[in-house]
Amino acid sequence: MRQEALRDFLFNRHKVYNGVLQAYDVPPGGRASVVRALKSGTLTTVEHRIANAHVANRRLPVAERCATFDGQAHASRLVELQPQASLRRAATRAAASIEAHLNALLPAQYRVHSFCAYFAPTDGVDLRFLLCPDLRIARLDGALVDGGRVPTLALCGDDRPSTPRCLLYTSPSPRDGLL
Repeated sequence: MRQEALRDFLFNRHKVYNGVLQAYDVPPGGRASVVRALKSGTLTTVEHRIANAHVANRRLPVAERCATFDGQAHASRLVELQPQASLRRAATRAAASIEAHLNALLPAQYRVHSFCAYFAPTDGVDLRFLLCPDLRIARLDGALVDGGRVPTLALCGDDRPSTPRCLLYTSPSPRDGLL
């Protein structure tokens, strides 16, 4: 959103206070790009998807222009990251940092069992954290169940795939710069 559009939104337009105002930056290369890091124990799996449509293509709905992991298979492509790729290393470091931070906040008898985190690549090799739709915590001093598996507690996930969804919204204003 441009500065004048933000000013108009904040001071002139009728608002219903039921959401979060977010900044939107045009992604590098002009296509939506998301990195997903799946961490479980010492294993971190990193995947990168890039939307096929350019975000400025106004012939397509916003949900299709921005679809990556959440869209249909034909709407984006999986980009293979080599083991030494800087984006893979950045996502692995970010996932390890998130895990260390969460473990430091948890009581001593708990630890992070697994989680899924999504990041947006910025210019260069930096990543911006987007969301963590699935986080599982294991109790270390609990009795082993289910054939020796550590019982886990799902804090913000369920048994469905850990994938964010594009939200459709109604009637954006041309003043917002998205149309």
